Amino acid sequence: ANEPQDERASVPYSEGRSSVASAVGEEKNLSTSFITDENWEVWTEEGIGKVKFRDFPREEDAVAYFNSRWVARVMFSPKGLEVMHSSGLNPLALKTVRLGRKQARSTR
Repeated sequence: ANEPQDERASVPYSEGRSSVASAVGEEKNLSTSFITDENWEVWTEEGIGKVKFRDFPREEDAVAYFNSRWVARVMFSPKGLEVMHSSGLNPLALKTVRLGRKQARSTR
């Protein structure tokens, strides 16, 4: 039951990799060199104040990853528009996610 490995998909599913085989979302830290305006982004809070994001070239892969998560998360289009959000089990975390994205993008 080995999953096919994609060179960008280095995070195993048990740590949050999308279950969609074609998804190439890779966990990113908030280094501004990783942020582009070309992909769909799913930003999450995974632990108190620990904001992370993954990017996806295809919308359907970003949606599949978004729907597979239970944490607070926000999805953005390549144009930077918020298209989906869910507070998971912590409604206050959405503010942290949005602020983390805003801060990371403002330092690019």
